Amino acid sequence: MKSIKITKSGYIFILTTIFIGFAAINTGNNLLYLITSCLLGFMGISGFFGKRNIESLSIKLKYPNDIFANREFSLNIEVKNKKSIFPSWLIKVKVNEDIVIIPYIDKNKREKKSILMTFEKRGLNEINEVYIFSSFPFNFFIRSKKYNLNYKFLVYPEPIKYNIFQKSDSKINSGVEELNKPGYSNDLINIKTYFNDPVKLIHWKLSSKYDELLVKVLSTHSDKPLLIDFDKIDLELEKKLSAITYLVCKKDNIILKIKKKILKSRKEILKNLALYK
Repeated sequence: MKSIKITKSGYIFILTTIFIGFAAINTGNNLLYLITSCLLGFMGISGFFGKRNIESLSIKLKYPNDIFANREFSLNIEVKNKKSIFPSWLIKVKVNEDIVIIPYIDKNKREKKSILMTFEKRGLNEINEVYIFSSFPFNFFIRSKKYNLNYKFLVYPEPIKYNIFQKSDSKINSGVEELNKPGYSNDLINIKTYFNDPVKLIHWKLSSKYDELLVKVLSTHSDKPLLIDFDKIDLELEKKLSAITYLVCKKDNIILKIKKKILKSRKEILKNLALYK
């Protein structure tokens, strides 16, 4: 769906053209006719190049694996110019209420920009509409185009530190089972999204590849699981979800008992917490 909005300078230009046109008709002055023709031609050029400027563009959104409520994350926007002749200039992309500007996209090329976004609620969130608009070439008109996308985001609860074991009868069982095979300290056993981890654990090579900070999870001899019984934690629901999310982000060996299910996978635990009720 496309739309056109006339800018303030566009109104001035149109009114000026109409005024000079009427003056030419009333006076029969050939110079005024010539000026009117030039102004109309100028407007025609603006319409042609402005329309072509936002055509044949495609949009892709890329986002990190772990998104937490009320925490900023980087949303990467990739715009591809599929035109084989014309480049695109002064492209603006609007996602929700955030706008990013791409000054120039060459023909058959793509450009990437990123914006910081925040989802306030846990669970499934969506981005269904993205707008592209531009005032190129003369800022007389703003042409826009709506892209109907269907991006769904699973947003985990906001990780907040609570000392849940002092406020409940939930038991800590440090000897349930070894989740990782015994190994030497500093053995790499997993990769996860950065969350207040030491800088020395950041995996810079993978982080640059996936456009998000990833950290190494290292094994230790004494790394044993922590059992959390969801129903026995005496906190309000959202605080309980936030507290467990915080522990899962900080500690690797977490076992969660919830709704008669035993969850050991970090991803499955966070997913169940995000979609709880």
